[in-house]
Amino acid sequence: MNASTKRSQPHKQSAAAPSPFPPIADYAFLSDCHTGALVAPDGSIDWLCVPRFDEPSVFGSLLDRAAGTFRFGPYGINHPTTRIYESGTNVLETTWRTPSGWIVVRDALTMGPRDHEDEHTDAPSSVEGVDDARREADPTDTAHPTGVEEARENAEVDPPA
Repeated sequence: MNASTKRSQPHKQSAAAPSPFPPIADYAFLSDCHTGALVAPDGSIDWLCVPRFDEPSVFGSLLDRAAGTFRFGPYGINHPTTRIYESGTNVLETTWRTPSGWIVVRDALTMGPRDHEDEHTDAPSSVEGVDDARREADPTDTAHPTGVEEARENAEVDPPA
């Protein structure tokens, strides 16, 4: 078979549709030794069971986009400039460049002094000229209904006007 014959043969493609989900290798992992969170490339927490690994998920959009997510970051920008773990820690630092400045968000799961006091810390450590940062929470209702309402009340979910 010569080179021109090879080019004329159709290219074989998979019958499966491309996945709308990021590859699992692109997720960052946070843990407090009791539970773990998977953080998507855009900074959203797509998987978290609280207070332990064997509890129902509060954020489960890793498996189903309607199963809840949490994100703190700039509105309308889904691709951070950098995303690294702070050296020697399990703290994820995500940096975005926005039209009006920079935002750096540090994610961690922290252990409280007693059982069930563990929490996710997701706060900007540096904001320079940014006026479009948003906290968006859409937890799953079935796992922890009381916590879901508190998360919704404490989150800003509307886009800017």
